[in-house]
Amino acid sequence: MEFAVAGFTKEDITVTTHKGTLIVQGEKKEKELPEGAVYTHKGIATRKFLRNFVLPEYTEVLKAKVEDGILSITLVRSIPEEQKPKTIAIK
Repeated sequence: MEFAVAGFTKEDITVTTHKGTLIVQGEKKEKELPEGAVYTHKGIATRKFLRNFVLPEYTEVLKAKVEDGILSITLVRSIPEEQKPKTIAIK
C-alpha cells in the first residue's frame, strides 16, 4: 500500500494494527513562530488525517517506510499450515 504524505515526516505518522484493522494517521506539529510573527501563506496543508482499512484474514504488516513523500506499507499474507489446501494421495 502506498500513500502520498508530502510534508509529513516519519515522526508525524503512526501506523498501527488492532483486531484486523490497519490504522494510518498523521498529524503535523505546528512550528513555533517568533513572537509577533504570522504566516501570510502556507503552501502545504497541515491538517491531520486518519484512514482505516480492514485487513484480509491472516494478513500482517511486515514493514512501513517514508521516502520522498510516499508512505509505503508492506503487507504479507501468512496462512497457517492447517488452513492450506492439501493433496491426498490416491492408493
